[in-house]
Amino acid sequence: MSDDIVTNDLQGKVAVIGLNRPDKRNAINAQVLEGLCKAATRAAQEARAAVLFGNGSNFSAGLDLAWLAERLEQGGFYSSPLQGSLWHRAFNLISRGGIPFISALRGPVVGGGGTVWVQRVIGYAAMAGMMLAGRILSCEAARQARVMQYVMPAGEERAKAMELAEKIAGNKQLTNW
Repeated sequence: MSDDIVTNDLQGKVAVIGLNRPDKRNAINAQVLEGLCKAATRAAQEARAAVLFGNGSNFSAGLDLAWLAERLEQGGFYSSPLQGSLWHRAFNLISRGGIPFISALRGPVVGGGGTVWVQRVIGYAAMAGMMLAGRILSCEAARQARVMQYVMPAGEERAKAMELAEKIAGNKQLTNW
């Protein structure tokens, strides 16, 4: 594993991109967003599909609130994802870029780009209930709500994501567009 904050390897036709802040539960700050932008851009040029995973015990704790608090304390400006920020750019590259991305979720998964776009899948009321009231979905409830498609035994999520990505990478390019 690299010391990079976002790892990026090419395995055949699949880009394997890892959030690499396990000590911070892969919380997202500016450096992670920059790394995701670079990795997603590179993946679209070199791969036919991508797997996104988190190193350590979970996928991501969402926005790094300590980083945000420090930035605000120093008078820094925080722009929401809807204002065209680096956050928005990174997750647009993943969700609407040139290749399909498969996320290998593990452990608690909080926020990230999902809170912005998940309402398209589960509806506004369910999304608002999760965000504003702290409602937590179990793996099975998330699958039933169509937030995710597969529930795997612990430790097998990345292998399943790779299996899916390799199959997708074998499709005709226009099929995946």
